[in-house]
Amino acid sequence: MSEDFSKKVRKWIYEYFLENESAPIVEEIMTHFRLQRNETHQVLMDIEAAHNLALLPGTQRILMAHPFSAIATPFRVIVGSKRYYANCAWDAIAFHVMLSKDLHIDSFCHHCAEAISIDLKSGKTSSAPPNPVVFLSVPAAKWWDSIVNTCSNNMVFFSSKQHFNE
Repeated sequence: MSEDFSKKVRKWIYEYFLENESAPIVEEIMTHFRLQRNETHQVLMDIEAAHNLALLPGTQRILMAHPFSAIATPFRVIVGSKRYYANCAWDAIAFHVMLSKDLHIDSFCHHCAEAISIDLKSGKTSSAPPNPVVFLSVPAAKWWDSIVNTCSNNMVFFSSKQHFNE
């Protein structure tokens, strides 16, 4: 498949996530683009190789298309009436940049599971507790060495510097 076609499919996947609050399944991609399963899988692998999405290992199912997560995570993002899961703390905040819209993030402290609530509205940030910490322990150049581990365990919120230090 051509790079232009892969970009078209990638754009459609992102639009699907935005509209439906979930990932499209392979069969929907096949139907929309009139592709055979092997062609669809190849396009998805091409998009994955470009680090624009990750497939659930051993399957043809979309696991993540940054910042969207196809599975429930501790990073819930609310934009208007839409509710999405982000892959990590970094991706939760990235929704604000990607959409240029006000949003609300519900998450948890990685240390103690205290609820963390963050509002990004009108160029201002407010949160409860008042000073959460975003922890990114893996350098960007290493994220895709194991993107699932990076997002799941190494890009998290802490409710305070004390909890981060502990």
